[in-house]
Amino acid sequence: MNNCQSSPFIPLAYVGSVVPDQPAFHSIAFSRAGNMFQENLLTALSEAGLPPDLILSQQPLRAFPNSTTLWKAKSQCQLTSGLDVQLVPFLNLPFLRPLTVGLAVIFELFKWGWFYRKLPCKVIYTFNLTEPPGLFTFLAAKLIHAKLIASISDINIPGETIPLTLSRKIDYWLQKKLIPRLDGLVVVSKKIIQDFAPEKPFVRLEGAINPLVIQHFSQSVRPPKSDTLFTIVATGSLDEANGFRELLAAMALLPAHYQLRIAGAGPLQFLIQQQAAQDPRIEYLGYLSFDQVLTMYDSADVLINMRLTQRMHTAYFFPSKMMEYLASGVPVITTSTGHIEDEYADFTFLLQEETPEALAQLIEQIAQLPRAIRLEKGRAAQSFIQDHNTWQVQGEKLADFIHARLINSEK
Repeated sequence: MNNCQSSPFIPLAYVGSVVPDQPAFHSIAFSRAGNMFQENLLTALSEAGLPPDLILSQQPLRAFPNSTTLWKAKSQCQLTSGLDVQLVPFLNLPFLRPLTVGLAVIFELFKWGWFYRKLPCKVIYTFNLTEPPGLFTFLAAKLIHAKLIASISDINIPGETIPLTLSRKIDYWLQKKLIPRLDGLVVVSKKIIQDFAPEKPFVRLEGAINPLVIQHFSQSVRPPKSDTLFTIVATGSLDEANGFRELLAAMALLPAHYQLRIAGAGPLQFLIQQQAAQDPRIEYLGYLSFDQVLTMYDSADVLINMRLTQRMHTAYFFPSKMMEYLASGVPVITTSTGHIEDEYADFTFLLQEETPEALAQLIEQIAQLPRAIRLEKGRAAQSFIQDHNTWQVQGEKLADFIHARLINSEK
């Protein structure tokens, strides 16, 4: 019999990289998509009756000397939802940063576990296994006899989506070894389970929308659409995997009445700025606040999710921005990343061939459709997402999975 069944209270510790979405925490190392995912997940778990009583995180910083910070002291901050976050200390040097973060995580989890040492059941929930390093969280869970569940929101393959360096290869090897040894998995793609831990209990959670997104799109007043100008919008991390090179090349093939608006930050930012300087139809808006991004969607005739699946191995990813895209009511062009073709084909325009020529052709085909047909497609997607992919629904699903894994797994 599982001792957890007799415990009226299950303490939950969260280990991740969540910080307040405020300028003080913004840097090239800050990922708004990952940060929003974590904050929404924590809020949803709390509302589903499983609030974390410890949240450990680290401030996103580039390593010294690319950052002026050599040592980051322990500190506290608070998320918009009111949840308190403890930022662990670390030495901000390459190779030493993950080590010092990991040791700090072990220390804090040991103190937490000692406080709850008399309870038969404790749960650690970690977000990904790279930052903070999953090995340290795994060792802490063993040390304090806690169940360990991990959100695996992406797995980078060295030489594909990240450089083929020794540190990246070690990280990938460690993930392959750790994932099958966890007590439960929360994944964005079933392909992760199939390839890394086919026998492990899991729940798929690719993201969701919160009430603020629903409220925005239900109240937004969209600017009148031009009968001649067709506006294309793309947001996210400006990198190779998100297909921004292909998008820029497709734009060069389109006639003069097409406009491209891009927002975000990343390695391809300089290229995009160059193209925008040369082509007045391309507008780079920089790194926007979330509210500004939602308003940007309102200006679009079509949204582009160009996550590459053919030129790069991205089977272990799912673009969380797709939830916002679909909730906007704006037609969406997307590649068949993850389970999009299986579950969202009726609500999107699928790009079967990931080339600039195919993308330009599909954009023109959509632009030639009657506006009513395009809007009907967008509204169908919006209705589906609001019914099935809110954070309230996902939080309840996740809380049920954690309880089932703890309470029923050893009967």
